[in-house]
Amino acid sequence: MKNSNTSSGFTLIELIVVIAIIAILISIAVPNMSDSSKRNAVKAAQRNFLGALHFARNEALSRGKFISICPSVDGLVCEQATFNWSRGFLVFIDDGDGTGTANDGVLNGSEETLLVHQTERTTNVTIKNVTGTAQESITWNYQGFVADDSRALVVICDRDNLVKYARGLMLERTGRVMSSQDNGSGLHESKFISADGSGAVTADLACG
Repeated sequence: MKNSNTSSGFTLIELIVVIAIIAILISIAVPNMSDSSKRNAVKAAQRNFLGALHFARNEALSRGKFISICPSVDGLVCEQATFNWSRGFLVFIDDGDGTGTANDGVLNGSEETLLVHQTERTTNVTIKNVTGTAQESITWNYQGFVADDSRALVVICDRDNLVKYARGLMLERTGRVMSSQDNGSGLHESKFISADGSGAVTADLACG
């Protein structure tokens, strides 16, 4: 009888090749996962703000009262001095109830809070009017129009402010909200009706 002394397993060269393949796959997968995570965080924040803006306008119409939204870190008070929309916001009846002041964009007195949204800071959010001035609040009147007759641009970026991930919301004076689109430039754009109503004015979104 012949003895068989055959061994099986990886040779050193085969092991090196397998390790190299795994390293290549990891190097491809990790950036893609990071890219997907950033895009998803920005899109989620855009959906949250879109829902809140629609909710505030609908409440103004249904209640026949001024409704405001302001940035909030703790879900209790407006953080207007810092314009910090990245940690959350409040929607409330801005009617000056109790010792409050009506239509001032600040939750005070015994004004009623209608919606609280808080989040970890996974995105950077700015809200500015069409002149580029930071907005510390937005208020709708009982007709659902923006109370100060001002348009606003919500820009949501990832934590690193990479403009390729940026998404926007355009709030017109009528209270209508539109989501930003990429019209072929590779970046999402804002799009507002011109002041004279003659057409649309577009511009690439900017972060930072």
